[in-house]
Amino acid sequence: MNLGEMGPMFGELFKQVQDAQQKLGTRMEELKGQMVVGEAGGGMVRVEVNGCREIISVKIDPATLEGEGLDMVEDLVVAACNTALRKAEEIQKSEIGKITGGLSGGLSGLGLDIPGMG
Repeated sequence: MNLGEMGPMFGELFKQVQDAQQKLGTRMEELKGQMVVGEAGGGMVRVEVNGCREIISVKIDPATLEGEGLDMVEDLVVAACNTALRKAEEIQKSEIGKITGGLSGGLSGLGLDIPGMG
């Protein structure tokens, strides 16, 4: 196949990439409203994260502060954050995969930047 014959194929691929970028942008906005919770210490620390992996809130049971040292509470906050962020990442990857249909691997080699596919 010569370069002239490949032109329409690249045009169609480019259109598909543009469509996917638009769908991804819309879906990323929707993911901001989808919340997941990560807990640590049996619920002593709860962290709420949206589907775009932004921390929305941190709740610490006041009883945790009375009996535990500061180091322990800090560790629980980190653990709860990481749990919530992993859940949000799973949701994000699942939703992006539905839109891209596995294109992400092939597109990165072409230098195409699609939001949320990093």
